[in-house]
Amino acid sequence: NGISAVGDFLTIELKEDGVSERVQFKKGGRKHHTVYWWEGEEQEPGPETKARIDDVTLRFLRASAFEADMRVAKLSKTGGVDAVLAEIDNLKSDYAIRRYVAALSENQTLSPEQISVLIEKLEVLSGDYDIARAMRAILENQSVSHAEMLSLLSLAETIDSDYEKRRVLAVVANRPLPGDAADTAIAALNTIDSAYDYSIAAEALLLTADLDTAHTAQLIAAAGDRLDSDYDLRLILAKAAPNLDKPAVADAWLGAFSAIDADYDRRVALESAAKMIGDDLVLKEKLRTAAAQIDSDYDRKRALEALK
Repeated sequence: NGISAVGDFLTIELKEDGVSERVQFKKGGRKHHTVYWWEGEEQEPGPETKARIDDVTLRFLRASAFEADMRVAKLSKTGGVDAVLAEIDNLKSDYAIRRYVAALSENQTLSPEQISVLIEKLEVLSGDYDIARAMRAILENQSVSHAEMLSLLSLAETIDSDYEKRRVLAVVANRPLPGDAADTAIAALNTIDSAYDYSIAAEALLLTADLDTAHTAQLIAAAGDRLDSDYDLRLILAKAAPNLDKPAVADAWLGAFSAIDADYDRRVALESAAKMIGDDLVLKEKLRTAAAQIDSDYDRKRALEALK
């Protein structure tokens, strides 16, 4: 709750409720010299001045997240994780809360109860970057239970920035997503408006997350409904092609394929599928029927050749 050493000098100026205060810590030998001003007037040293200096310093630390990693380590050492959680309640900015959450998540192993408390503290944040960065710190460094994952995914839905939401979902994809967790992840995905960010997040879920057949089909169908970009939809279908041996996925794939307008993207999607289906004659015939929808003679011919 104070400054133990300075390299040269540190000046803190605060103005709150119309009152201005200033403290300067200046190096002097092995110790440092401290001066405090109240409303521009230097105050004499003493217990009251010392209390005011401590108060200004603590407010500065909480508002600025100055040396957050060091301070979290010190609080953890003296009072444990619960001391850090209590201190987070006193922080004054999204930036500071995010820094403390990240420092705690990266350097301590938290209990399920402590993770739940930490997630609740993120609900007060308003900045998309700070919410997303804090969430990623938890997901990347802590073992998250099913219930906690649901809470984090619900929080992800509140992020307005497509970019930040996509980055969170990319980390989520590295964790197990059974049942309703997969439903909630796809629901969060479907709140992304940008075709580019949607595509990247969807690909991460398809390639990395251990989605079951039903949720893989659900994601593909949603992409077909939501994406106007033929290019981005074709990329998702290419990533989903290894799952075409599952009938539900094949049906969703063909449904999404019908939403592609460009002959080139249709052909490339079918070429990607052709490499994955082996000797499945029934599926191959369905894909050949889809290839027949291509208007361009060149692209149609190339697609049918790939599906021989």
